[in-house]
Amino acid sequence: MLSTPLGNIIISADGKPLDYKAIPFSFNRPPVSEHPIAGCFRIHIAAKDFCTISCILEYNNPAIKNSGDSGEKYLNAEFILGNIILHIGMEDENPAFESVRLSNGLEYRLLTQINEVVFGIAWTNDYHKYDVRTWFAADPTILL
Repeated sequence: MLSTPLGNIIISADGKPLDYKAIPFSFNRPPVSEHPIAGCFRIHIAAKDFCTISCILEYNNPAIKNSGDSGEKYLNAEFILGNIILHIGMEDENPAFESVRLSNGLEYRLLTQINEVVFGIAWTNDYHKYDVRTWFAADPTILL
């Protein structure tokens, strides 16, 4: 289980928790290459015969809200508390699935059988307004 400064990352398929491996990911492109972030990971999940696969942030602080947004072929969940910002990212605009933002994370709703889905996780402990480092680093659609 991936533990972050804001809480644990839980992966579930069809409502049942899954074991997973969070793979450290090195995002060495601007703006991260100029100002490193605290954590960056990719989580690959074999889609098998699942209907839904979700990635949620398990937190107990009501001050934390999901204020995520989207980009080109990218959907994210954004959580901010003080100087900590955490993004969960996923692919969007794909005919094989619907991408859904949940109150505490993201979910793939599979429409056809696919091999795998990927979530990106990134956070920093020195967030400031207009800081986009974790937004880019959590995007699993950016090829390095």
